[in-house]
Amino acid sequence: FKLIAMNAWAEGPWGMISYPNWRGKGIQFPHLPTLVDLVKAEGSRLRVIVILRGHLDMLCSTVKRNFGTWEQQVRFLSKGARALSEHIREISGNSEVQCLHFKEFQNSRSEVIRKMDEMLIPKGESASFASAIQRLKSRTVQDQNLCSQFRCSLPGRAGGKLTEKECQQASVLLEATRKLEETCSSGLGAQAQPSTLNPKP
Repeated sequence: FKLIAMNAWAEGPWGMISYPNWRGKGIQFPHLPTLVDLVKAEGSRLRVIVILRGHLDMLCSTVKRNFGTWEQQVRFLSKGARALSEHIREISGNSEVQCLHFKEFQNSRSEVIRKMDEMLIPKGESASFASAIQRLKSRTVQDQNLCSQFRCSLPGRAGGKLTEKECQQASVLLEATRKLEETCSSGLGAQAQPSTLNPKP
């Protein structure tokens, strides 16, 4: 069998097909429904795995890597979450979608491997995603519910504590990621898996 991980193409003008996509000029977003149609036209089937991550962890990660300011990243990542939610709804019934939470790679690694292998590896094949996700196990996942206690090691920031303004700005992304989670768990077919991205208080 032949399995192509489309978002692993780091080289070239297309980037890694992420939401948002950083390759090229400006902020871009893939169009998942078009990818489904293109793959289908070639006689293949697109299977989508959505990795959900806490809003504060995402912001800390992108700002630390100098993708933009905190405020900019709130705007870009929120737009990406909303776009992905819309695209998942559009492809419902035409493609297999499975949603996994980032913290599952740490707490339930064997179950995550099983889900990914069942979805992507044909029965009878010996391949597995066990080694591919090993590095994700070491990533730190903090509690997303209390912004005042969240710590992000930003340059020039003693103690890593977020300001009240940053917490207020982050609430916009929190809402967008909650809606994305709701989309993932709202009956997308047998392959759609609910998660616990951002538990509501």
